[in-house]
Amino acid sequence: MIRVKREILILLSGLIWSIIGVLLNFMAARWMVHLYFWEGAGVIIIGLISGFLIAYLGFIKMIRKNTDRILKYEGKVCVFAFQSWKSYLIIIIMVTLGIFMRSSSLVPKLILTPIYIGIGLALIISSSQYYRAYMKARSMKPEA
Repeated sequence: MIRVKREILILLSGLIWSIIGVLLNFMAARWMVHLYFWEGAGVIIIGLISGFLIAYLGFIKMIRKNTDRILKYEGKVCVFAFQSWKSYLIIIIMVTLGIFMRSSSLVPKLILTPIYIGIGLALIISSSQYYRAYMKARSMKPEA
């Protein structure tokens, strides 16, 4: 089992959130090439608005709780401890749902595209909170 300092867990969380956010937006961009101009413009606007709302009304609060949990760890901890076990369950459900919606024709790409843009943007915006927490944790001096 790989064990790392808690600051690394915070950085790892930010990197993973950023990478997944970029990946979701690349997927949405691939679907947008098949949309008409006004459909694409509407999808982008809806995606941007929802991304900011998701970030500021949900994800940032979640990141604060997650960062507080990580900072309570003593010494080095398992690299997979960057998420709580409940979060892993949510991730599995979201990934499974995303794969199902993408691969089935039940949800049209016109509907999926703003969802992917919104969640992807929210992940990217929110990941900045992890980077701030990482910088703050690195600058803290150990108590004597």
